[in-house]
Amino acid sequence: MKHFKFRYPGDPTQPAVLMSRREFLVEHPRSPIVVTDLDTGEREEFPIPKDMIVCDVCNDEIEDEVLVIAGSMGYCPKCVAEFKKEYLTPVGVG
Repeated sequence: MKHFKFRYPGDPTQPAVLMSRREFLVEHPRSPIVVTDLDTGEREEFPIPKDMIVCDVCNDEIEDEVLVIAGSMGYCPKCVAEFKKEYLTPVGVG
């Protein structure tokens, strides 16, 4: 696990962690998505496979490392390189 600071211009600094697939699955266990119908109040659950990790930008399944920003958003290596890399600073550096 590698820790970073994520600082997008104009936004507050947020913690970011680069972790392996295994580390991510331990830290972020999968749970079903629950959808509630606003008219009827009926709830429906949609199970998520226990080992599935999907990028929050491109929706590709993540097979190796995951960058997690602010504890909730997960990014694949391709999207990190394309959109996020310039805003990351390793913890303990400048």
